[in-house]
Amino acid sequence: MGVLSCRSINMSATGQMLTAKWRMRQLVVAPPDQRNLARWFNDVSTALIDYTNAVGCWIKQDARVQSAAETVRLAFTIHNDGSIGYLHVVTNDAVLQREQLALVSARQKKALALTTLYSRLRRGS
Repeated sequence: MGVLSCRSINMSATGQMLTAKWRMRQLVVAPPDQRNLARWFNDVSTALIDYTNAVGCWIKQDARVQSAAETVRLAFTIHNDGSIGYLHVVTNDAVLQREQLALVSARQKKALALTTLYSRLRRGS
């Protein structure tokens, strides 16, 4: 499993946020019915906040996966030197797998939040 650096993820997230903000500005030019405008802005704002939070969780989880992968690598190296038993390596590998599953969940939440954001933006057009 390839691991992206936090910097590249952060750049990607920043680009997506800027795209979402640009899209929101484009839709404001042709606002929906005036009675629904406040509700529409509230929905979009909430969706944008949810997306920002999901991206933050995804970045943190990616860092945890990188840390767990490094721990497994070090444990395997120490095991090859004969300093620790294989059970220690297996335990660290299990932790890595749990963190990777959590990363997949964070990616799904990020995708759902982005889909929700675009859905809210589309309602305004």
